[in-house]
Amino acid sequence: MTEANEAIRRYVQQHGARPWSAAERAELQRLYAAWLGAVRNGMDRAA
Repeated sequence: MTEANEAIRRYVQQHGARPWSAAERAELQRLYAAWLGAVRNGMDRAA
């Protein structure tokens, strides 16, 4: 979960304040799904 959380945080920080493209939103959704899976499984690290 910690790794997935950091991946999301890093991705959003690198993106900045500009509008999100469809591909960027899809990548953010993929990262969120990995984080949510880790949370639901009670894991400390995402697969």
